[in-house]
Amino acid sequence: MAADPVTNLKLLKERRSQLILPSYTFENKKDVVDQARLILGDVFVHRLLKLEHFGAAIDPLPMLKVLEETMNGMDEVTFHSKMREIFQAQRDLHTSYQMPYPYMCYRSFVPVEFKEVIALNGQKVIAVKNIVDSEALRKILLDGSSLDTVQLGDVLLKYDGVEVEEALKFLEAESGGANPAAVRRVAVSSLGFSSQKYEVVPTKDLITLTLKNRLGKVYSVTLPWISKENETCLKDSAPTMGSKAVAENDNINEINEIFRQTKKTTTQNKNIVTGWKTAGDPILKYKVINNEFGRFGLFDLESFSPSILGVDALIQEFKKIIETDFAKTDGIIIDLRDNGGGYIGLGEGLSQLFTANNIQPAGFRMKNSLANAHYVNGTLGETNPFRIALKEAMEKGSYYTEPKNISSAEDINRLGQFYFRPVAILNNASCYSSCDLFSALMQDHGAAVIFGEDPNTGAGGANNVQLNTVISQLGKENLGPFKRLPRGQNIGFSFRQMIRVGSHAGELIEDDGVKADFLVEAKISDLYTESGDQLKAVSRKLNEMSSEFVSSVKLKNTNRQDLIKNNTPTLFASWEQTSNIVIKSQGEIIGDEPIELDNLEGREVSLGDGVDTSSFKLGELEILGMLNEKRVWRKVITYRVIPSTVALPENGIDLKFESSSISPLTIYSSKENEGWNVRDGVLTIGNGKYVDNLHSEAALFLELPAKPKKLSFDAFVKTEKDFDYFQVLGIVDGKEISLVEKMSGTIEQKKYEVDLASYAGKKIEIRFVFDADGGVVDEGPRVDNLEIK
Repeated sequence: MAADPVTNLKLLKERRSQLILPSYTFENKKDVVDQARLILGDVFVHRLLKLEHFGAAIDPLPMLKVLEETMNGMDEVTFHSKMREIFQAQRDLHTSYQMPYPYMCYRSFVPVEFKEVIALNGQKVIAVKNIVDSEALRKILLDGSSLDTVQLGDVLLKYDGVEVEEALKFLEAESGGANPAAVRRVAVSSLGFSSQKYEVVPTKDLITLTLKNRLGKVYSVTLPWISKENETCLKDSAPTMGSKAVAENDNINEINEIFRQTKKTTTQNKNIVTGWKTAGDPILKYKVINNEFGRFGLFDLESFSPSILGVDALIQEFKKIIETDFAKTDGIIIDLRDNGGGYIGLGEGLSQLFTANNIQPAGFRMKNSLANAHYVNGTLGETNPFRIALKEAMEKGSYYTEPKNISSAEDINRLGQFYFRPVAILNNASCYSSCDLFSALMQDHGAAVIFGEDPNTGAGGANNVQLNTVISQLGKENLGPFKRLPRGQNIGFSFRQMIRVGSHAGELIEDDGVKADFLVEAKISDLYTESGDQLKAVSRKLNEMSSEFVSSVKLKNTNRQDLIKNNTPTLFASWEQTSNIVIKSQGEIIGDEPIELDNLEGREVSLGDGVDTSSFKLGELEILGMLNEKRVWRKVITYRVIPSTVALPENGIDLKFESSSISPLTIYSSKENEGWNVRDGVLTIGNGKYVDNLHSEAALFLELPAKPKKLSFDAFVKTEKDFDYFQVLGIVDGKEISLVEKMSGTIEQKKYEVDLASYAGKKIEIRFVFDADGGVVDEGPRVDNLEIK
């Protein structure tokens, strides 16, 4: 279960004694400046672009030279503040100067969040968007009633005695946003949030807000700055990013976490019934809304960094909601406002659910430099496309490498389409990084129309990496030009630049962002009605588009299909407005069957002679619905060729794996010769180490006798913890049952026993499953002494 995001709190004034920057020698400062020079001069992929867009005044190298000449004897607050200014001048929120440990592990916030909206008189104002409602917070407030005075929609007039626009001008000057809309969004968020990962602690303990409520009454309230500690950060003196490709502004995502528990019910909006449902991860919630334009599914996705589920599991959560709660909707709205991004694979893999088109992954290119060559050659294999591309760029003398894909087209198109009506995305200039990327992919593939509170998204067009991650991956004996900074300090940077595909092929996201198809600015009434007016405007457009979305398909079984060995392969489906079905295997057409235009009852459809059921194997088919020679839907099915079920012998099964024989197990693997096999008398994965992106099963297809039986086996597990899993499933009457819970990490060999009495007299598949993602590999699981007695 995720930790409460608004615990571990203290008044800032009570924590100031902990928030002291450590003392740096001149040599410490020199190391910091040298590494900043290396990163910003040789590795930062947007360097040329930023100089073209913003001029020589933002060139970091002269600024670093001046600082180096004047920093001897400079106090730590001044030194770190000047370093931060140099990075902020790059106008790239991915490229960040980070404070020393443990200072970096704290955040400061005021329990009120603001948003720019249009008032009743047509003027833009800054108003209260959210108020934290946390028991932990109320316990430490100086005066709990002062927070009760503030209501949603109250307009901010003065910020600590300064007219709000004057205060925002100061914040805009140091916001680091890539375009005017992004600058404004960052400045407004800074009114009540300060991350000590990136900036020095606020100088004051209290902030006085002058506000005007809906009745026109002007009042003032003084609120304390609250200090929140990041426990995960405090456990690691030199925090690094994980191995997965990330594109994220973590400030936005941390603000969202803090304001997840908000004060929604007030005297002004007490009649609102939100109706939100929670998904399997707190970053996602959803509901169905009804208005005069129809019935619409609404997703609210807070970030692209799941806090509980993995990337694939969260995509499956979307799929499940689409198939159940949103099955009878006229359109879907995906709310990405203030989404700070996260995993690139989530943004790319999610897109396929909403379009008949195959998703083309975004391109990414690096700067050609010796520093990048040292990093890439020291961490990537010789056949890695990015390493090859950099070698070619060095031979040609190109400034950039040729664009390559982080995700494979195969991986991000494995599920197919699950929604067949129009889709809209609602975002703003705080939609950043992977949020930019997802918006771009949906627009580039015609999967959604983009509605923006601003003309563009936040323009975070890169895969970002951190210096500590580079050092961790290279290892201390192979750092080359890279050097660990004092006190766990870190530098983040844009490493690979995103290149758009499809209808905007070749365009960059950085600086420009994704341009909205339609503007739908927030009004002050939207704060009281959960964006009711905005959602109506989006719903109206989806209603207008509905006549273009008349085709769909529904499969009886949306999970994997089981085909009996040597039987004719068929698929049960129902459909609307489809003239023929094209079946493809590995990109090749193996069938093209004309069908009746509509069949809502459904029938068996032949999968064609191209599907071979003569041997046990895993397979995948792409099934395309066509209407007037135009593709109108796309499904992907995976299938197994399985044996007929056999009765369990009276004396049971006793497998000691003393020979290389697998029988009576049937083996399925996504990669040939890399899955389950018998080696050295043990059922194991691969040949000592498993490979990336592997799925393998060892299955028993049995009919159990009426007499109860027990499954037992010995197992040892050594995998990448929380990413690569071993589990044992039972499949009875088409339903999966967990016989042994998922395991990952290192688990010493032990005996497992499972009572099968509940399934006596039934057909059951007992399935030993191993799944590995890309990245770290290890020995994997080993199974021995398998018995059913």
